[in-house]
Amino acid sequence: MKNLQLKLAFLIFLIAMLGFVGWLSQISLLIKIHKLYVPIAPLTAVLLIFISVHYILLSVRQKNNINNTLLTALPIVSILIALFSIIDYFFIPNWNLEELIFLKSRL
Repeated sequence: MKNLQLKLAFLIFLIAMLGFVGWLSQISLLIKIHKLYVPIAPLTAVLLIFISVHYILLSVRQKNNINNTLLTALPIVSILIALFSIIDYFFIPNWNLEELIFLKSRL
């Protein structure tokens, strides 16, 4: 069962990376599968990448400084991004966090 969970985490990582690369390179096929479906947002792709990498590192369980640092930093950065997105959505209507992080022309 652990092997299946690791494969699913890697699949989520690949899908999120493809969506993120699609936003960076303006390849619409990577951003959305079909014009009827909602495209993946850049911050969603980033958060999925962080969460899947965290799970993969957690399941590998190698003890070294880089691994321990990433296991601590990835959830903190993910929570901060999520909090800023919530603040952006509810409290600052015209802030648009994704335009601040990514180039406006790419969104």
